[in-house]
Amino acid sequence: MQMPSLLRSFLQNDFPKHRGKEWSPNTMSIVCTTTSHRKFWVVDDKRNPFRDNDREGGASFENTGQWGQIEIVHFEDFIDKLTVGENKIKKCDCIVAHKEIPNTIVFLELKEYNKKYLDGGREEAIQQLKASIDYFNDMGDFLNHYTRRIALFAYRLRHVPPTTDARNPMALIKRRVVAPQTNMLGHLRHTTAWKNNVEFHELCAPATFSL
Repeated sequence: MQMPSLLRSFLQNDFPKHRGKEWSPNTMSIVCTTTSHRKFWVVDDKRNPFRDNDREGGASFENTGQWGQIEIVHFEDFIDKLTVGENKIKKCDCIVAHKEIPNTIVFLELKEYNKKYLDGGREEAIQQLKASIDYFNDMGDFLNHYTRRIALFAYRLRHVPPTTDARNPMALIKRRVVAPQTNMLGHLRHTTAWKNNVEFHELCAPATFSL
């Protein structure tokens, strides 16, 4: 029987205990996919966030292979099941990490926007990412196992045609999504480091993040 990874063991054992709970396979679960693909995508799908193509969008990753396999955990789903009956808490969508050799761990928040709403979306994503990282830090030094600790805001910009419905512009954005604005694509921006040596990155599709 294969032993659980460092990340899965931490989520299954430490997280419930920190919240005064025991792990229950009847009510709790970890949606996790392991991949050896050199190029893959991560989407906000609670059944399986891994994709081997970009047909559904998502964040693009490249695995150099130097540190072995990658595992992808749908962190939002894990937290939602762990905190059933409690007030909702902030959390990022997924965690992407090296499985065998803990080189890199990525806290990932996925968004899709019209450019007009990007700034507000960025602030929301940062709050989700910081909250998720704080949960780990509150439970000790687990993140110190990883050489690289990344907070990644991955977004896809969409162009929305002008509308006469000025009362509810967000409704149109949700209804109609068309081709991205090409002059904003392929962008990877690195900002200043956060506390505990966490690096914050922004990734605009179709740019790729290397692991």
